[in-house]
Amino acid sequence: MSYYPIESKYIALGKEGTRGTAVIPSRYIAVARDSEFDYKLSLIEDDLVRGIFERYPPQAGIKDGTGRISKMDVTSLNCGEIFYSLLGTLTTAHPGTLAYKHTILKNNSSVQNQSFTFHIERSLVQKQYPLSVVKSVTITQSADGKTTMDADILFKSEDAEGFSLSPTWVDPKPFMFYQNTVTIDSTPNVTAIKDWSLTIDNQSVPLRVLSGSQNIVDVLTIGKLLVSGAMTVYFTTEADRTKFLANTSATLKFSLVGALIEATYYNQLDIDLKEIHYTAYPFGEVDGLLGASVTFNAYYNVSGAKTLQIDLTNIITAY
Repeated sequence: MSYYPIESKYIALGKEGTRGTAVIPSRYIAVARDSEFDYKLSLIEDDLVRGIFERYPPQAGIKDGTGRISKMDVTSLNCGEIFYSLLGTLTTAHPGTLAYKHTILKNNSSVQNQSFTFHIERSLVQKQYPLSVVKSVTITQSADGKTTMDADILFKSEDAEGFSLSPTWVDPKPFMFYQNTVTIDSTPNVTAIKDWSLTIDNQSVPLRVLSGSQNIVDVLTIGKLLVSGAMTVYFTTEADRTKFLANTSATLKFSLVGALIEATYYNQLDIDLKEIHYTAYPFGEVDGLLGASVTFNAYYNVSGAKTLQIDLTNIITAY
Protein backbone atom coordinates (compact mmCIF):
# COMPACT_ATOMS: atom_id res chain seq x y z
CA MET A 1 0.00 0.00 0.00
CA SER A 2 1.28 3.46 -0.93
CA TYR A 3 0.60 6.83 0.67
CA TYR A 4 0.83 10.21 -1.00
CA PRO A 5 2.21 13.33 0.70
CA ILE A 6 0.51 16.69 0.33
CA GLU A 7 3.93 18.29 -0.14
CA SER A 8 3.99 16.70 -3.61
CA LYS A 9 1.04 18.85 -4.70
CA TYR A 10 1.48 21.75 -7.08
CA ILE A 11 -0.80 23.85 -9.30
CA ALA A 12 -0.22 25.18 -12.80
CA LEU A 13 -2.32 27.11 -15.31
CA GLY A 14 -2.43 28.01 -18.97
CA LYS A 15 -4.42 30.56 -20.98
CA GLU A 16 -7.04 28.97 -23.21
CA GLY A 17 -7.15 30.01 -26.85
CA THR A 18 -10.43 28.19 -27.46
CA ARG A 19 -12.78 28.42 -24.52
CA GLY A 20 -12.99 25.09 -22.69
CA THR A 21 -10.22 23.40 -24.70
CA ALA A 22 -7.44 22.38 -22.33
CA VAL A 23 -3.95 23.82 -22.86
CA ILE A 24 -0.52 23.05 -21.49
CA PRO A 25 0.44 25.15 -18.46
CA SER A 26 2.52 28.26 -18.89
CA ARG A 27 2.79 29.18 -15.21
CA TYR A 28 3.37 27.16 -12.04
CA ILE A 29 2.21 28.77 -8.81
CA ALA A 30 3.08 27.96 -5.21
CA VAL A 31 0.01 27.80 -2.97
CA ALA A 32 -0.99 26.71 0.52
CA ARG A 33 -1.52 23.00 0.95
CA ASP A 34 -5.28 23.35 1.49
CA SER A 35 -5.73 24.81 -2.00
CA GLU A 36 -8.00 22.45 -3.91
CA PHE A 37 -10.33 22.03 -6.87
CA ASP A 38 -13.53 20.24 -5.87
CA TYR A 39 -15.44 18.40 -8.58
CA LYS A 40 -18.56 16.81 -7.17
CA LEU A 41 -21.77 15.05 -8.14
CA SER A 42 -25.22 16.00 -6.86
CA LEU A 43 -27.71 13.17 -6.38
CA ILE A 44 -31.39 13.44 -7.32
CA GLU A 45 -33.33 11.51 -4.73
CA ASP A 46 -36.37 9.34 -5.47
CA ASP A 47 -39.22 10.70 -3.30
CA LEU A 48 -42.10 8.83 -4.93
CA VAL A 49 -44.43 6.60 -2.90
CA ARG A 50 -44.67 2.87 -3.56
CA GLY A 51 -46.49 1.52 -0.50
CA ILE A 52 -43.28 0.80 1.43
CA PHE A 53 -41.26 2.83 3.91
CA GLU A 54 -37.89 2.40 2.27
CA ARG A 55 -35.85 4.54 -0.09
CA TYR A 56 -35.13 3.71 -3.70
CA PRO A 57 -31.68 4.64 -5.03
CA PRO A 58 -31.01 8.15 -6.44
CA GLN A 59 -30.16 9.24 -9.96
CA ALA A 60 -26.99 11.06 -10.93
CA GLY A 61 -27.53 14.82 -11.12
CA ILE A 62 -25.38 17.78 -12.07
CA LYS A 63 -21.63 17.97 -11.63
CA ASP A 64 -20.19 21.13 -10.04
CA GLY A 65 -16.66 22.45 -10.18
CA THR A 66 -15.36 24.99 -7.66
CA GLY A 67 -11.73 25.74 -6.96
CA ARG A 68 -9.96 27.50 -4.13
CA ILE A 69 -6.44 28.88 -4.18
CA SER A 70 -5.48 29.61 -0.60
CA LYS A 71 -2.87 31.96 0.83
CA MET A 72 -0.84 32.39 -2.32
CA ASP A 73 2.08 34.74 -1.76
CA VAL A 74 1.60 37.65 -4.16
CA THR A 75 4.58 38.33 -6.41
CA SER A 76 4.87 40.39 -9.55
CA LEU A 77 5.11 37.17 -11.61
CA ASN A 78 2.31 34.97 -10.28
CA CYS A 79 -0.82 37.12 -10.09
CA GLY A 80 -1.30 38.49 -13.62
CA GLU A 81 -3.40 35.60 -14.94
CA ILE A 82 -5.55 35.62 -11.81
CA PHE A 83 -6.39 39.33 -12.16
CA TYR A 84 -6.87 38.98 -15.93
CA SER A 85 -9.48 36.23 -15.51
CA LEU A 86 -11.10 38.11 -12.63
CA LEU A 87 -11.63 41.44 -14.44
CA GLY A 88 -11.58 40.46 -18.09
CA THR A 89 -9.44 42.96 -20.02
CA LEU A 90 -5.67 43.42 -20.10
CA THR A 91 -3.46 45.75 -22.12
CA THR A 92 0.32 45.80 -22.07
CA ALA A 93 2.78 48.66 -22.51
CA HIS A 94 6.57 48.41 -22.82
CA PRO A 95 7.93 51.46 -21.02
CA GLY A 96 11.47 50.18 -20.57
CA THR A 97 13.92 47.69 -22.03
CA LEU A 98 13.05 44.86 -19.64
CA ALA A 99 9.96 46.20 -17.86
CA TYR A 100 6.39 45.66 -19.04
CA LYS A 101 3.31 47.32 -17.54
CA HIS A 102 0.02 45.45 -17.67
CA THR A 103 -3.20 47.37 -17.04
CA ILE A 104 -6.19 45.25 -16.01
CA LEU A 105 -9.75 46.59 -16.02
CA LYS A 106 -13.31 45.34 -15.73
CA ASN A 107 -14.66 43.94 -18.99
CA ASN A 108 -17.94 45.76 -19.64
CA SER A 109 -18.36 44.59 -23.24
CA SER A 110 -18.54 40.81 -22.78
CA VAL A 111 -19.89 38.31 -20.24
CA GLN A 112 -17.10 35.83 -20.99
CA ASN A 113 -13.94 36.62 -19.06
CA GLN A 114 -10.69 34.98 -20.10
CA SER A 115 -10.67 31.27 -19.26
CA PHE A 116 -7.71 29.16 -18.18
CA THR A 117 -6.92 25.49 -17.78
CA PHE A 118 -5.72 24.66 -14.29
CA HIS A 119 -3.60 21.58 -13.63
CA ILE A 120 -3.01 19.88 -10.29
CA GLU A 121 -0.40 17.29 -9.38
CA ARG A 122 -1.54 15.32 -6.31
CA SER A 123 1.19 12.68 -6.30
CA LEU A 124 -1.44 9.92 -6.65
CA VAL A 125 -2.78 11.37 -9.89
CA GLN A 126 -2.63 14.41 -12.16
CA LYS A 127 -5.84 16.18 -13.24
CA GLN A 128 -6.69 19.11 -15.50
CA TYR A 129 -9.60 21.54 -15.13
CA PRO A 130 -10.58 23.29 -18.38
CA LEU A 131 -12.78 26.36 -18.66
CA SER A 132 -11.70 27.80 -15.33
CA VAL A 133 -12.68 31.40 -14.58
CA VAL A 134 -11.71 33.32 -11.46
CA LYS A 135 -14.82 34.50 -9.63
CA SER A 136 -13.30 36.43 -6.73
CA VAL A 137 -10.07 37.23 -4.95
CA THR A 138 -9.23 38.46 -1.48
CA ILE A 139 -5.87 40.16 -0.92
CA THR A 140 -4.64 40.50 2.64
CA GLN A 141 -1.77 42.47 4.16
CA SER A 142 -0.72 42.31 7.80
CA ALA A 143 1.67 44.69 9.54
CA ASP A 144 4.44 42.11 9.72
CA GLY A 145 4.03 39.59 6.90
CA LYS A 146 3.74 38.82 3.23
CA THR A 147 0.96 39.99 0.92
CA THR A 148 -1.28 36.98 0.33
CA MET A 149 -4.19 36.17 -1.96
CA ASP A 150 -7.11 33.76 -1.90
CA ALA A 151 -8.97 33.07 -5.15
CA ASP A 152 -12.29 31.35 -5.84
CA ILE A 153 -12.64 29.69 -9.25
CA LEU A 154 -15.44 28.09 -11.26
CA PHE A 155 -14.57 25.36 -13.75
CA LYS A 156 -16.25 22.97 -16.17
CA SER A 157 -14.89 19.49 -15.49
CA GLU A 158 -12.18 17.34 -13.98
CA ASP A 159 -10.29 15.40 -16.64
CA ALA A 160 -7.28 13.13 -16.82
CA GLU A 161 -4.12 15.14 -17.40
CA GLY A 162 -3.46 15.45 -21.09
CA PHE A 163 -0.02 17.03 -20.96
CA SER A 164 3.37 16.37 -19.48
CA LEU A 165 3.79 18.61 -16.45
CA SER A 166 7.27 19.94 -15.77
CA PRO A 167 7.29 22.52 -12.99
CA THR A 168 9.86 25.28 -12.98
CA TRP A 169 10.27 27.53 -9.96
CA VAL A 170 11.98 30.84 -9.33
CA ASP A 171 13.27 32.34 -6.12
CA PRO A 172 10.20 33.61 -4.24
CA LYS A 173 10.03 37.37 -4.01
CA PRO A 174 6.64 38.09 -2.45
CA PHE A 175 5.51 41.61 -1.75
CA MET A 176 6.13 42.37 1.93
CA PHE A 177 4.60 44.63 4.56
CA TYR A 178 7.48 47.10 4.29
CA GLN A 179 6.87 47.43 0.53
CA ASN A 180 3.26 48.63 1.02
CA THR A 181 1.99 52.16 0.66
CA VAL A 182 -1.67 53.03 1.20
CA THR A 183 -2.79 56.32 -0.34
CA ILE A 184 -6.07 57.99 0.59
CA ASP A 185 -7.20 60.98 -1.46
CA SER A 186 -3.75 61.28 -3.09
CA THR A 187 -1.96 61.46 0.29
CA PRO A 188 0.22 58.49 1.33
CA ASN A 189 -0.82 57.30 4.77
CA VAL A 190 2.28 55.90 6.47
CA THR A 191 1.48 56.42 10.14
CA ALA A 192 -2.05 55.18 10.78
CA ILE A 193 -2.90 51.96 8.89
CA LYS A 194 -1.97 48.68 10.55
CA ASP A 195 -3.39 46.18 8.06
CA TRP A 196 -5.81 45.89 5.17
CA SER A 197 -7.77 43.44 3.07
CA LEU A 198 -9.58 43.79 -0.24
CA THR A 199 -12.17 41.52 -1.88
CA ILE A 200 -13.06 41.75 -5.58
CA ASP A 201 -15.98 39.62 -6.77
CA ASN A 202 -17.13 39.64 -10.40
CA GLN A 203 -20.18 37.47 -9.54
CA SER A 204 -19.54 34.87 -12.23
CA VAL A 205 -22.07 32.04 -12.45
CA PRO A 206 -22.14 28.64 -14.18
CA LEU A 207 -24.35 28.28 -17.26
CA ARG A 208 -26.36 25.09 -17.67
CA VAL A 209 -28.40 24.07 -20.71
CA LEU A 210 -29.74 20.79 -22.06
CA SER A 211 -26.45 19.92 -23.71
CA GLY A 212 -26.38 16.17 -23.13
CA SER A 213 -23.87 16.58 -20.30
CA GLN A 214 -23.91 16.80 -16.53
CA ASN A 215 -21.28 19.55 -16.73
CA ILE A 216 -21.81 23.25 -17.19
CA VAL A 217 -21.34 24.65 -20.68
CA ASP A 218 -19.78 27.99 -19.69
CA VAL A 219 -18.97 30.42 -16.91
CA LEU A 220 -20.59 33.81 -17.42
CA THR A 221 -19.72 37.04 -15.66
CA ILE A 222 -23.12 38.70 -15.59
CA GLY A 223 -23.36 40.32 -12.14
CA LYS A 224 -22.30 43.76 -11.01
CA LEU A 225 -18.72 44.04 -9.80
CA LEU A 226 -18.54 43.95 -6.00
CA VAL A 227 -15.46 45.47 -4.33
CA SER A 228 -15.20 45.74 -0.56
CA GLY A 229 -12.44 45.96 1.99
CA ALA A 230 -11.34 46.54 5.54
CA MET A 231 -8.53 48.34 7.34
CA THR A 232 -7.36 48.53 10.92
CA VAL A 233 -6.34 52.11 11.60
CA TYR A 234 -5.00 54.19 14.45
CA PHE A 235 -6.68 57.56 14.86
CA THR A 236 -4.29 60.41 14.09
CA THR A 237 -7.06 62.63 12.73
CA GLU A 238 -10.84 62.55 12.58
CA ALA A 239 -11.01 63.55 8.91
CA ASP A 240 -11.82 60.14 7.48
CA ARG A 241 -14.42 59.38 10.13
CA THR A 242 -16.06 62.68 9.23
CA LYS A 243 -16.16 61.51 5.60
CA PHE A 244 -17.91 58.34 6.74
CA LEU A 245 -20.58 60.26 8.64
CA ALA A 246 -21.17 62.60 5.69
CA ASN A 247 -21.04 59.84 3.06
CA THR A 248 -18.18 61.71 1.40
CA SER A 249 -16.33 59.60 -1.13
CA ALA A 250 -12.58 59.08 -1.14
CA THR A 251 -9.99 57.53 -3.43
CA LEU A 252 -7.90 54.65 -2.15
CA LYS A 253 -4.77 53.12 -3.65
CA PHE A 254 -2.69 50.16 -2.53
CA SER A 255 0.85 50.20 -3.96
CA LEU A 256 3.24 47.28 -3.54
CA VAL A 257 6.75 47.96 -4.80
CA GLY A 258 9.36 45.21 -5.00
CA ALA A 259 12.81 44.85 -6.50
CA LEU A 260 14.20 47.12 -9.20
CA ILE A 261 13.87 45.84 -12.77
CA GLU A 262 15.77 48.63 -14.51
CA ALA A 263 16.23 52.38 -14.25
CA THR A 264 13.06 53.69 -12.56
CA TYR A 265 10.94 50.57 -13.13
CA TYR A 266 10.22 48.19 -10.27
CA ASN A 267 8.30 44.97 -9.84
CA GLN A 268 5.10 46.63 -8.74
CA LEU A 269 1.39 46.07 -8.14
CA ASP A 270 -0.97 49.04 -7.89
CA ILE A 271 -4.65 48.62 -7.05
CA ASP A 272 -6.38 51.94 -7.56
CA LEU A 273 -9.95 52.31 -6.26
CA LYS A 274 -11.52 55.36 -7.89
CA GLU A 275 -14.31 55.92 -5.37
CA ILE A 276 -14.86 54.35 -1.97
CA HIS A 277 -17.52 55.00 0.63
CA TYR A 278 -16.85 54.00 4.21
CA THR A 279 -19.45 51.64 5.68
CA ALA A 280 -18.04 51.67 9.21
CA TYR A 281 -15.56 53.95 10.98
CA PRO A 282 -16.21 53.53 14.72
CA PHE A 283 -14.21 54.77 17.67
CA GLY A 284 -12.51 51.77 19.21
CA GLU A 285 -9.29 50.35 20.61
CA VAL A 286 -6.34 49.01 18.65
CA ASP A 287 -3.38 47.80 20.72
CA GLY A 288 -4.25 50.13 23.58
CA LEU A 289 -4.60 53.13 21.28
CA LEU A 290 -7.63 54.90 19.89
CA GLY A 291 -8.36 53.15 16.62
CA ALA A 292 -11.02 51.74 14.33
CA SER A 293 -11.97 48.63 12.40
CA VAL A 294 -12.84 50.33 9.13
CA THR A 295 -14.88 48.83 6.29
CA PHE A 296 -15.61 50.27 2.87
CA ASN A 297 -17.14 49.54 -0.53
CA ALA A 298 -15.80 50.70 -3.88
CA TYR A 299 -18.09 52.04 -6.59
CA TYR A 300 -17.98 53.12 -10.22
CA ASN A 301 -16.62 56.64 -10.50
CA VAL A 302 -18.32 58.61 -13.26
CA SER A 303 -15.43 60.96 -14.05
CA GLY A 304 -12.88 58.16 -13.91
CA ALA A 305 -15.20 55.80 -15.84
CA LYS A 306 -14.25 52.79 -13.73
CA THR A 307 -14.44 51.25 -10.26
CA LEU A 308 -10.81 50.19 -10.07
CA GLN A 309 -7.67 49.79 -12.09
CA ILE A 310 -4.90 47.28 -11.51
CA ASP A 311 -1.43 48.02 -12.86
CA LEU A 312 1.16 45.26 -12.73
CA THR A 313 4.77 45.92 -13.70
CA ASN A 314 7.11 42.98 -14.26
CA ILE A 315 9.29 41.32 -16.90
CA ILE A 316 6.51 39.24 -18.50
CA THR A 317 6.08 40.36 -22.10
CA ALA A 318 2.43 39.30 -22.55
CA TYR A 319 -0.43 37.33 -21.01
